[in-house]
Amino acid sequence: MTGVLALAGVMTSLQQTMIMPVLPAFEEPFDATPAETSWLVTATLLTAAVATPLLGRLADIYGKRPLLLVCIAAIAAGSTVGALAPSLGMIVAGRALIGVGMAVVPIGISTLRDELPPERIPMGVALMSASFGVGSGVGFPLGGILATSVSWRVIFALTTVLALVVLVAVGLVVRRVPAGREGGFDVLGAGLLSAAILALLLGLTGSVPSGVPGGALTCFLVFAVAFVAWVLWEVRAVDPLVDLRLALHRPVALTNIATATFSFGIFTNVLGSAMQVQAPGTESGGFGLDEAGAGLFLVPSAVAFFAMAPVSAWLIGWAGGRWVLALGGGVMAAAFALRIIWNAQLWHAVLFSTVIAVGTAFVLAAAPWLLFRNVPREQTASATSVNALVRSVGTAVSSATAAGAMALALPPAWSAVSPFDLLFAVAAVACGTGCILSLAIPRSTTGGSAPPYPEGAP
Repeated sequence: MTGVLALAGVMTSLQQTMIMPVLPAFEEPFDATPAETSWLVTATLLTAAVATPLLGRLADIYGKRPLLLVCIAAIAAGSTVGALAPSLGMIVAGRALIGVGMAVVPIGISTLRDELPPERIPMGVALMSASFGVGSGVGFPLGGILATSVSWRVIFALTTVLALVVLVAVGLVVRRVPAGREGGFDVLGAGLLSAAILALLLGLTGSVPSGVPGGALTCFLVFAVAFVAWVLWEVRAVDPLVDLRLALHRPVALTNIATATFSFGIFTNVLGSAMQVQAPGTESGGFGLDEAGAGLFLVPSAVAFFAMAPVSAWLIGWAGGRWVLALGGGVMAAAFALRIIWNAQLWHAVLFSTVIAVGTAFVLAAAPWLLFRNVPREQTASATSVNALVRSVGTAVSSATAAGAMALALPPAWSAVSPFDLLFAVAAVACGTGCILSLAIPRSTTGGSAPPYPEGAP
């Protein structure tokens, strides 16, 4: 079962990353601008951020298996629309539908808690988390190769076939487990949270519709109002969408905040690396590779990610989740810092990008484990989905920071500093902050229904 869920994670990551290096291929056939084609990524990000916490709550109410099938079916349907769509708008709609399926990974991780014996959960979570890195590393070169040698439509066709295979496999392998949480679905809370998330991400990504007065500032104001209203409602709701008291429980809150800072570094490594190796000439800090070369650049990171899965599982059992989370953050922070110092050769970038991937493997394996130790079993899907939402926010901030760094005009005295140096410096600080937060997570757990592990403590 773990292998099937890991395959679902690879599929989810593939459809997210294969499209990123080939966005320019959509400009000429649809007479579109780069800003318009960027919605192929933004639409997925927005719907994923909105849908993931909602689907996580539904998984806790109705069971994880049916929600997994819904998510995978959404990816299959969205990919089919993308493969057949005659216009860019319809492709964007298909990509938005695909975003609904991004909840596969957090719901899949929570499924492992129900299905696996306690001693196998760390390894299962590590493999499920590693599927993200494997999909990212394979998706970039595969997307570039398919778009240049065949057609960008083949990308959507491939994910359609893969989604259908995974849909059948999950239906056969994952058994239906009775839901452990009773209660209704918080419709008003879902609406307020969705409005807050959309406003925040539109402002962060710079994707504000042209007719909105005030632009990003208006989005941030809407976010503030909607978020405050959501909090006030959730603390009074009989069946809240998110249990805020549990979310503010120190181990859970620190895990989520640390995850946000690490997510900034994770996406900076992927996006910043792809931008750097394709940037022209060494004067700008780039290496002048083409799309296929940029994709192949990430393959060592994917290999390291997968290879570290059993290592991270063993470390969690030996040292505990908070130490592995802190170790991963420390490795990422150090590698980003060293990447600023040694950056003259391409192999420098490959080496440090791969080391960052090692730290990422530790982080993504440890964070769900810490949540498992500190939330009741019947709220596992909701907790992991909120953690995924936090990662989306960190990703959006990373994207906005990368755009700002590339557009920043540095003074002549800083001529030796490239925009990539600035971006990696911010990532180093973010990961270092996450490392400190990880060490502040208490060793004690809530007990209760959290699964006992044979060794270690959080």
